[in-house]
Amino acid sequence: MRELGIVMAFSRTRIAASFNELGWSVLGRDCATPGRPTDILARLLDLPQRQGPEVTMRQWRHVELPAILRIYQQNAGRFVGPLARGEAYARWLISRGAFDSIIVALQGNDRYDLHETTAKIVGYCIQSGNRVLEVMADPDYRGLEQEILARVCAEAIENDRQELVYESSPTDPLHQAVVGPVADEQPGCRTVPQDRMIVAKVFDPQELLTTLAPTVARRVAAAGIREAVELGFDNDQFRGSITVTGGQEPRAAAVHPGRVGRSYLKIADDEFARLLLGQCDPLEATTAGRLEASTQMAQKLAEQLF
Repeated sequence: MRELGIVMAFSRTRIAASFNELGWSVLGRDCATPGRPTDILARLLDLPQRQGPEVTMRQWRHVELPAILRIYQQNAGRFVGPLARGEAYARWLISRGAFDSIIVALQGNDRYDLHETTAKIVGYCIQSGNRVLEVMADPDYRGLEQEILARVCAEAIENDRQELVYESSPTDPLHQAVVGPVADEQPGCRTVPQDRMIVAKVFDPQELLTTLAPTVARRVAAAGIREAVELGFDNDQFRGSITVTGGQEPRAAAVHPGRVGRSYLKIADDEFARLLLGQCDPLEATTAGRLEASTQMAQKLAEQLF
């Protein structure tokens, strides 16, 4: 990976401690909830149903990939992490067979249409075997995810599948519909046996910071900070800072290797990677002793920007 100039790498593993010993950061675990399709469907039908125009569902067509990506982008703000799924990446996923089925939900007259003029795609579901990998809907159709999952369950029942595994964010309320009422479980999420941890390794923190710089500039503006800011980092992997200009929009951000500045974070390498990848709560890390801010301003900036 170093020879190829890789900036960072991700993996899922059941031996996260071994990866951590080799300098990888442990980000979290897959949230995958197993359930019987008949039970899931019964619970979904008992929930309050969505109000709004009816939709139809069918298998996707390749020309509909831009519409699926549009819905993905409409939902991407809810996620953490640096990966943006562009069209090239999505087509790579398709070419490598990363899924078995994509169901799309449409509102309108479903005719073969390259530009969604008669039937607008408002949601989709990606499956691989009995795993439900991704369910998303247009934000204007809140609650449509529930209907899409119900359709998936109905098809699973027709095909005599005895189990579905629903994979999503731990905060997704549909986990509860999948698992049902279970005592002494973490609310909303139950991991499958032999659950896998997600680990990451940052090989080039300066390049990663440079890539994140425009995002950091937008976060400074969103936080209502008008003046120029500088936040430094001091760890074995990287000593330097990121600055954001003051004044009017658009704000510009730049990375300065070797210049830590007055307000900086002294942070271990694995926690530094977690911070850049949106997986570190700076306040919690400071309380736990994994992060030390040189000034109150450094602590405040860490919480606002990461």
